[in-house]
Amino acid sequence: MCLNENLAPFCAQYVNAQLTALYNNAKKCVEQHPEAHTEDNRRFSILARFVVKEALGTSYAAFQAVFGQPKLRFICNHHAELLLKIEKVEGPTVAEDVYVSYIVPFHSETRELSPPGGFGESVKFEILDLAKAQLLSISKTEDTSAGIATEYAVLARYMASYLEALHEAKVDTFFSLPHLFSHEVDGTETPEHEMQPLFDHARDPDASKARLPTINGVSVGKINDYLYSTWLGCTMHEVPAEPPVDFDWSACCLAKYYFWDNPADRTKYISLEFGPPRLDVLCSEEVIVYFEIKKIQFKGEESEPVYEGWKLAFLMYSSWTVGEDEVSVSLDFSRGFSYQPSWSQFPEDASAASITIYRERIVELIHYSYLSVLQRGGFGILYSYDKRLDHITSVDAPDAPEHAAGIWNSSDLDETSRDELRKTDLGQFDEVIAISQESLNAYIASLYEKTDSILKEWRYAGFFRASFKRPRIRLLSDSRAIVFVHIKGGSFAHRENGELPPAQEDEVFDSERKYGRSVEESRLAFEVKIVSRLHTELAVASEAFRSYTVVVEHGEKDERVLKHIVLDFDSAQYLPKYSTARITSEGEAQGASLTGDLQSLIVYIRKAYFAALCRQGLNVLSSIPIWREPKNAPSYAMLDMGFQVYCKETITRDNWTSFISTSAAQPVLVVFGVSTSQRIPAEKLPVSSSWIPRLREPRLGFSHGTVAIAKHAFIERAVLGPLSRINALTTLIPVKSDLLPGMVKLDLKTWADIEAQMKHAVPTTWTALMTQGAQGSEASGYLKYVWKHTAEHIYRCESSWALFARDERISCRTENCLTVPTAVGQGSPRIQIDGSVELTMESTMDSMDGPVSRAARATIKWGLTYTIEVVGSAIKVKPCGSSAPVCKLESSSGELTLQGITSDPRQLLEGSFRFPEEVATGEWSAGAEPGGGAADGMWQFFYPPGGAYRLGRPAFNDNGDLLLELCRVGPPPTATRPAPSSAQRGMHSTLLRSMPTRSPVSRSSRDVRE
Repeated sequence: MCLNENLAPFCAQYVNAQLTALYNNAKKCVEQHPEAHTEDNRRFSILARFVVKEALGTSYAAFQAVFGQPKLRFICNHHAELLLKIEKVEGPTVAEDVYVSYIVPFHSETRELSPPGGFGESVKFEILDLAKAQLLSISKTEDTSAGIATEYAVLARYMASYLEALHEAKVDTFFSLPHLFSHEVDGTETPEHEMQPLFDHARDPDASKARLPTINGVSVGKINDYLYSTWLGCTMHEVPAEPPVDFDWSACCLAKYYFWDNPADRTKYISLEFGPPRLDVLCSEEVIVYFEIKKIQFKGEESEPVYEGWKLAFLMYSSWTVGEDEVSVSLDFSRGFSYQPSWSQFPEDASAASITIYRERIVELIHYSYLSVLQRGGFGILYSYDKRLDHITSVDAPDAPEHAAGIWNSSDLDETSRDELRKTDLGQFDEVIAISQESLNAYIASLYEKTDSILKEWRYAGFFRASFKRPRIRLLSDSRAIVFVHIKGGSFAHRENGELPPAQEDEVFDSERKYGRSVEESRLAFEVKIVSRLHTELAVASEAFRSYTVVVEHGEKDERVLKHIVLDFDSAQYLPKYSTARITSEGEAQGASLTGDLQSLIVYIRKAYFAALCRQGLNVLSSIPIWREPKNAPSYAMLDMGFQVYCKETITRDNWTSFISTSAAQPVLVVFGVSTSQRIPAEKLPVSSSWIPRLREPRLGFSHGTVAIAKHAFIERAVLGPLSRINALTTLIPVKSDLLPGMVKLDLKTWADIEAQMKHAVPTTWTALMTQGAQGSEASGYLKYVWKHTAEHIYRCESSWALFARDERISCRTENCLTVPTAVGQGSPRIQIDGSVELTMESTMDSMDGPVSRAARATIKWGLTYTIEVVGSAIKVKPCGSSAPVCKLESSSGELTLQGITSDPRQLLEGSFRFPEEVATGEWSAGAEPGGGAADGMWQFFYPPGGAYRLGRPAFNDNGDLLLELCRVGPPPTATRPAPSSAQRGMHSTLLRSMPTRSPVSRSSRDVRE
């Protein structure tokens, strides 16, 4: 026994020597003293004999057992196996030579001697915690794997009382090895850490092979099933025949791994192909992880040796997390790990020196390289269960209701959601369409309800048949989704090699046919990419898909292409963490190996069933027509588009359950595009808000989505353009006309009258005054646009004839203000226009008493109100009220004459101002739909292929972009009307072709700028 070796075997021997001495003393006590069985003396004889009296004070024994030599075999530094041999037992159970095995926690405790000082100043104890002992087995052998035999069930109850008696007798505390190492060597004090001897019971070759059946309540079987499923998911990753230097092994390293000693030399490497890892539990902290290496190839070596069937064992530490909803067991890499040769297995001759060298290289590779790759790949998780999954992925519970009119008008829409809508940001895009997860799942559910859908029932002739519950998807960041396949019941044939056999198309269909394995009430989860595909790239053979409205109207057209957003099932990765499978053998397969059954089931789903879904177009989530040329494009049609799964947080396969209850963090499918250029300006939408409002209680309903049209495309062109006509009709300008020779008369004419005389349109465009965002400002909650125009006419005459000598000034100021609310309230948004014209007249003339000045000022004020509504699939701007013009003389300093003619500004305003009836009573479509409009209100620029959306109520965000709620139209299985003709498309080819022609918004033009 030396300082530099493992002292655990010597400690075990020392403790068992004490236990043997205590047993021998107890046995002698029983043999020599008849009163040894009494209550007072029982603690001295408890290791040799245990008696339970029928009643206190009686001599009749209800149970008595005679014990042989006990043994304490350490498992690790936290648990030991206590093996008891019952030589004879009488009572409810009568037996001989029965072995009882417990796993008992223990801890080491050091106590200082009093008085301290000198050599060996402290004593160390090993203390068993018998109250937490776990019964492993009761059988006729020492093998703990035998379990608890049925006939010994009653015995187990009495043995629990026996452990209590051992504790009362203090037979649970033993001296550990004496502290034999002084802190001083040759008079020099040695650092404490250099004097600590090594105690590692797990490395003791004679350590107990007993293993805990559970770890923190999770059975070892469940953990190994979880590890098998995780490994199986890794086997589905494709590895190139010659992986590049920067190949990311983190996704597949549990199944395959390459290692280069010199990355510059790609011809020399080690290839490792792994089987499923397995775990044994030593205690709640220490576990043994077995890496089964199915095949090892040393490429580039002289003989390129190949080895198979190696099993390397590593002692590692575990940690566990128990939350309100989730339980997980993980490897704690921070506490280190160590290779355990005594637990490892090799089929080759251990005496071969060359093989030993290769073994050492592989152990070193695993220790210093491979385990760190496992950690980076997230494979340190040994087991995980989230009880919320059963609810989240359940298809049996009723879904939240769909509201035909949408939820934006609902009183249950809280202020937080309204604020989220106001904060949306389109970035540089002309149009954004956001679709909620709930809408995607509602669409999938509508496809499932069709009686002939393979979403309900499907077979792979000769090998597989199953009935399904409706599938669900969960969106993830980075344009991915988790697809849940729910199997109600079915049968399939086991495949040893995991390959998909060719279907036996000549098989006569039999819904009751058995293929050797039964599966029922199972949930398989797969992570898939979400990608965009041209319609011509889809290999869809379904007539039903070809008859969908979107395909008939937009597929294979010259002036536009049809793009689909699809689930890429070719990229499907099995996710064991979120899957459950109940598979049983049947018929002639009874007793056959079920090891590869899960793999067989996954192969049928991933390679055959998903391919069948693609052939019917059931992997298509959304479809968007894209026009090739702007001149042919209808209103709001896209010329280029992109998409993403949008969320303010990064949501992955590992953390998505953490965001279930956070409405603002729910991912949405976002399509963004441009209608004014032929290339999108960015690849991502800027992060702003959640885009989809939600009710206070999700069970009350959900919103399908949001359409956003940029301010410059809707407000500035589709609304402010037509409404700029109001400015021309209400702007008054003073003009002069001949009255008599040498005399002129001042009149007021509208801007529109002057345009008519000039036969040339002059812009009267609105100018943005203030945008939302200045907190506490007058414009808070509104967008404001103004039109201002001031025209002055000054007349000055110096003459000996006093009638003509004067200074005169006439000023006419027109100011119109248009406000758009950005608050998301109930009801349609209203555009308010308030206008005023102020006419000021001033005159100064000479008189015998000196200069005489006169001035008068009059105003006329009016108002108009418009609503923005959705009618069919058109967005309408409709008048809904007006304020009649009110003219008022604001001030006057006496009778006013201009060039000798008495003038009254109030009369002049009343005689010149005309209320804009032509715009006060008319309505127009702020953008037209192809084909003149859909009677059913279908929005024809974004489709779920088997259904349609229509526009709900509109609103405006803080930037002035138009927002409209998307509502689902019942899914028509076939097209209900022909595609629009070229004449119709020409009629509605641009955003402005359905509106009065006006110039776009620019700076206000006026005679006198302010």
